[in-house]
Amino acid sequence: RMRFETDQFYLKSAEEMEELFDWCPEAISSTVEIANKCNFTFKTKIDVHFIPPYTNEEMGIRTTEQFLCDLANEKLKERYDVITPEIQERMDYELSVINECGFSSYFLIVWDFINAARKKGISIGPGRGSGVGSIVAYSIGITQVDPLKYNLIFERFLSKERVSMPDFDIDICCLRRQEVVDYVERKYGKENVSKIIAYSTMATKAAIKDVARAFEVPYQTVNDWMKMIPLGNKIADCLDEKNGVPEFIKLYRENPDAKKVIDEAKKLEGMPRQVSTHAAGVVICSEPVVEHVPLQRNKEDITTQFDKTQVEALGLLKMDFLGLVTLTDIAEALKYIKADKGVDIDFSKIEYDDPEVFKIISGGDCEAVFQLESGGMKKFMSKLKPDCLEEIIAGISLFRPGPIQYLDQYIEGKLDPDGVKYAHPLLKEILGVTYGCIVYQEQVMQIARSLAGFSFGGADVMRRAMSKKKVDILLKMKSLFIEGGDMATDKGSVNVPGAVKNGVPAEVASDLFDQILKFSQYAFNKSHAAAYSVLSYRTAYLKCYYPLHFLVAVANNRINKSDELKHYIGYMKQKGFKFLSPDINRSEQFFTIENGCVRFGLMGIKNVGSTALDEIINERNNYGKYRDMRDFASRNSFVNKRMLENLIKGGAFDCFGQTRATMLASYTKIIDIVLSERKHKDTDQLSFFDDGLIEDVPITYDVLPEYDKKKFLAYEKEVLGMYISGHPLEEYTRELRKYSFDTSMIYAKEDAIEFEDEEILSNDVIDEPTEEEGEKIMLNMEFSNTRVKFGGIFTEIEKKISRAGTSSFFVGQIEDLTGALNFAIYAPACDKFSEFLQTENPVEIQGKLDLRDEREPKIIIEKIAILTQMTTSNKDGNPDDVLWVLLEDKNQKSLVESVLSMYPGNTIVKAQIVVKGSKDRVEQFNSIVTITDELMFRLRNILGEKNIKTVSKRKTN
Repeated sequence: RMRFETDQFYLKSAEEMEELFDWCPEAISSTVEIANKCNFTFKTKIDVHFIPPYTNEEMGIRTTEQFLCDLANEKLKERYDVITPEIQERMDYELSVINECGFSSYFLIVWDFINAARKKGISIGPGRGSGVGSIVAYSIGITQVDPLKYNLIFERFLSKERVSMPDFDIDICCLRRQEVVDYVERKYGKENVSKIIAYSTMATKAAIKDVARAFEVPYQTVNDWMKMIPLGNKIADCLDEKNGVPEFIKLYRENPDAKKVIDEAKKLEGMPRQVSTHAAGVVICSEPVVEHVPLQRNKEDITTQFDKTQVEALGLLKMDFLGLVTLTDIAEALKYIKADKGVDIDFSKIEYDDPEVFKIISGGDCEAVFQLESGGMKKFMSKLKPDCLEEIIAGISLFRPGPIQYLDQYIEGKLDPDGVKYAHPLLKEILGVTYGCIVYQEQVMQIARSLAGFSFGGADVMRRAMSKKKVDILLKMKSLFIEGGDMATDKGSVNVPGAVKNGVPAEVASDLFDQILKFSQYAFNKSHAAAYSVLSYRTAYLKCYYPLHFLVAVANNRINKSDELKHYIGYMKQKGFKFLSPDINRSEQFFTIENGCVRFGLMGIKNVGSTALDEIINERNNYGKYRDMRDFASRNSFVNKRMLENLIKGGAFDCFGQTRATMLASYTKIIDIVLSERKHKDTDQLSFFDDGLIEDVPITYDVLPEYDKKKFLAYEKEVLGMYISGHPLEEYTRELRKYSFDTSMIYAKEDAIEFEDEEILSNDVIDEPTEEEGEKIMLNMEFSNTRVKFGGIFTEIEKKISRAGTSSFFVGQIEDLTGALNFAIYAPACDKFSEFLQTENPVEIQGKLDLRDEREPKIIIEKIAILTQMTTSNKDGNPDDVLWVLLEDKNQKSLVESVLSMYPGNTIVKAQIVVKGSKDRVEQFNSIVTITDELMFRLRNILGEKNIKTVSKRKTN
């Protein structure tokens, strides 16, 4: 392995360097001379901007300012039927600010690549962040939300009083994001475009764990310490005498090992740990980027050595090209709808007021609905019962750490708008839409403008000061708000009249400022919420009118994320959508819609990669369906034993008319024959004693009856990551209904909570949690430490031994019909209930939810019992029913009989066999079955939906 072959790799002292270079003393003095000659000062903040000039052939001799004005006014006519004086005034004002601040090229650059992307059919989001408040951006198509309709404010994005780089963050379909980046590189030159470095820092828990590892503190001991630290807290927060964590303070004072670890971790907390490439950031420069910032190679990327904050401070144009999977969901769903139904949906031409769409949201059926599908949000929506987009906007803004405390106040205001009290009459016009609650940052700005006479730009300065909780600035702002005075801005000083001069009593103004301060710390950017609510509505619309097409798109975009895929497929089954197993002759790479059913995609089978699938599907499309396993193996060069085994277990070869047990017993023999054939073909050799070609050797199957239900499903789960043809818990459906909890309640999508990426310089304090922290905080607020009871099966079990070696415990995963949850079981429960810790056994679980682990939620199991079926279950079915199946091939009969034998019951099965297009006599199978969803799935998978029918015996006489 690589080694350091010397002990000299350290920073040497001046004395050591002088000794090393005593033969050449000028080598030492020259370093000082070189350092003294390096005299460069970075220009930061608003000194200079390196935005590339925008040009195209349509501009002619027009300046960028004039071209933007002409373009915006021309496109404005397409947005509004009538251009009112109010609309034109807003447009003229924004253009004057944009041009005066020197950002006309910026707007045109963004418009250009968005316009180019849309022409290529790439899905771009309706907007993101404060830029949604610009009517110029709306008119030229950068955004798709009318800022006037939702009372959005341009100055939240850009103003003369606070001159800073504007920042349009662009959401793009995940699958085609790179195409947009490639367009920008071609347009402005590859050397003028660069990705941005990202520095990962030492988080609190990670710092403590790393230090503890260095000091050889036992793993379980450190885990116990971690449980004391609330999510989002720093070490200093935990040790704070007033508001800290008592048990953590006690640990620090009384445990010398813990004190040593924590003291060292405090030094490392927040320090850079490693570098990566920023997920979305791209620098676009007027000159080669290397002339302004140093670059480095970061794996396959060339990135800046300065992070995004430093890059922006230097005046370089940073764009965020964000891949948003929801846009991919929508784009794919629209494609499926157009292909299947011939319907072309254009969301820019619909109204966002359909009662049927809001009915879905109000009912809490928000699975796969953007921003609204976390457990808590679904409950909130069913309680709020929104009937307009404005209430979705408010819901998204309120359902976050902090403002969640005002949810009840908001709902009470909606139920009784006349009962809402306003501190001043002017507030009703501003806060009426949110029933007296200050929900948005824009409302803070409007209050400062209407009551105290701030300009909108000055109001944004006040809003920022409030959000940062800077006490000295807040005291000045309070005085300005009440009494008025001169306010310093980036463009000089402006006079603020103050609330008293506007007729507001000083006492009322003081109380009002305190109220604004209380709310504003949690106020959200309405522009951002409005744009994302539009996406919420679009996903809800597709789910309302085209649920199958939309949910198939959602599943396909998560086909390699087994937990998410399992969740959505479980949901689709709950909604009554029928699934078909993967089929080597019918399946595509992804899930497809087949006669109203969902055909499982081959990409969902483990160890079957996309390269192999391309060959398999192309071969099938070009030369016909596969006849049997040998035909399949001989026609595809990528085939190996592992792939064949997984295809069999997943059901992809059921179409060959053999049981899976038969094929698993025979596949190694078949692959050996095929490999021998290939070897002979490659060498063009035949044995002297060969009577004929190896292809002539007949293949005989080791015919076996099908596996029992438990093993059959276990194999399916092994290779598909989920149960598709049935579920071990399906026969316990009635029993599971008695529980008020299931795993879907803590299921959370990556994008369930969004926080806007503010334009904050490195010396500012950021109190807002990150998106990931926010999601975990919301889960903690709703479920942490809650005791729950539910039914499930263990799918993964692993025994662990404590570090001290004195005890054992178990960890793993438990699954119900809606999803999966990690578990841990410790002594004494571990010893008491160990006999129940067996995979695939239906059990009743009682325990406490633990969401403190930053990785994944889990349950600490306290009790386990066998899940028993209710005695009233109608398991035996209806003896008056007859199950009819139509066989198009006599060879299917043995396979069907094998499947029927797995579901004994009380229903007669009869069959017709088609021979040369005519129906043969009616035959009765030797099976009397129980009709279950699982049985029907498997028959449907073998014979097709149209060839299965259940009828009453009385109707057949």
